Amino acid sequence: MAASSSIRPVSKADPDVVPPTISKKRQRTFGPGRPRSFFTAFNTHTEKIKSSLLAPMLRRLERHESRVRCEDARDLDLVSGCADYIIMSPPYFTAHDYVRSVHLELLALGMCSVEELHELRVKTIGYAGTYGSPISSLGLHDCDSTIEDIRERHEQRAQMLCRYLVQMRDVLSECKRILKPQGSLVIVIGGSTSQGLTIPTAKLITELGSSIGLQLGSVPVVNAIRSRGFMTRRNVTAGVIEDEWILRFTHSERGGADPRFT
Repeated sequence: MAASSSIRPVSKADPDVVPPTISKKRQRTFGPGRPRSFFTAFNTHTEKIKSSLLAPMLRRLERHESRVRCEDARDLDLVSGCADYIIMSPPYFTAHDYVRSVHLELLALGMCSVEELHELRVKTIGYAGTYGSPISSLGLHDCDSTIEDIRERHEQRAQMLCRYLVQMRDVLSECKRILKPQGSLVIVIGGSTSQGLTIPTAKLITELGSSIGLQLGSVPVVNAIRSRGFMTRRNVTAGVIEDEWILRFTHSERGGADPRFT
């Protein structure tokens, strides 16, 4: 973590732009001499991490064995019914090219090669390419209505949304499989804009969950996004994400809350 955090500050990439970019504004700040030492930045970030881990609140927590695994959320190597709690913030539709944003760190840390970047992007949820067999609808009212609204303006974007929802349905199905009968799945997801239309992502995710046996265990919570540095307007039909929703799902057999989206 410290190494990854140290790469951007010692590169020529603009720190105010998410994708690694040498902007004109950034170029004007270049001065003579060598750039900041990586090891200096690494030591600074290491100390920050150590300080955070030694915070009184964390030190009071009961310690358990933990493991970090890198797997596809659509096909987890976990036994069914093993999870008490699942927390995730999946990719936001059309909002961000995640591989492009971190490819500098991926390459510098040797986690992949330049040739492997495209393969990694293809595997990412929300990728604009193909995913499974081409389909035009999901057989769900809110999802299909939104897809058709987009299709009236842009066929390719409608296909992208349809593929994104198919991918998210696969993720939800896998979460349901590993979730214990009394467990909860918490999702943090933001809305997005495509072709000038608002995509009610939280509402669509809720409908997907209901279709595979997951329902809201509590009333959805919405939070306004105060910082806009993460999202930048790309063209006249794209918008800034204004808010994000917190959704808590449980198995349908447990009963659910009224899904109110306003």
